[in-house]
Amino acid sequence: MVNQLRTIHIGLGHMGAEIARLVHRRGDMEIVGAVDVAPDKVGADLGEVIGLDHPLGIPVAGSIEDVLAERKADIAVQATGSHLPRVYPQLVRLIEGGLNVISTCEELAYPAWQHPELSEELDRLASAHGVTVLGTGVNPGFVMDRLPIALTGACQAG
Repeated sequence: MVNQLRTIHIGLGHMGAEIARLVHRRGDMEIVGAVDVAPDKVGADLGEVIGLDHPLGIPVAGSIEDVLAERKADIAVQATGSHLPRVYPQLVRLIEGGLNVISTCEELAYPAWQHPELSEELDRLASAHGVTVLGTGVNPGFVMDRLPIALTGACQAG
């Protein structure tokens, strides 16, 4: 039997729901909790919220504190915003809760560039709590607009 990584998902918008569906399909991961602030999602079954055809038996909590008090997890998947100052309090709470964090926050991919103080504090907190923080976000405008233009620029007749 494979040791399953237990995950908590924070933010169940389009991106967060897609990530949760992917994690649900994996055999080596188990969703044990979810958080969203949208009133129509809080209290609903996660399976319903992310568009599955069956319930998961996991009610969506309205706060990180609620889910951390009830669930033990290894990883928090945080998908609530693009800007580090906005998601920073969530990251701190997850780190202090002893969770490794994977975030879609674009600015977290290289936080020292725009937010050196927050970057240093996150690094200090993660080290103190023995966890990791990984920023994997990418700006959709970059991927859908600028990147194709840059990649096809060499193909123009000249």
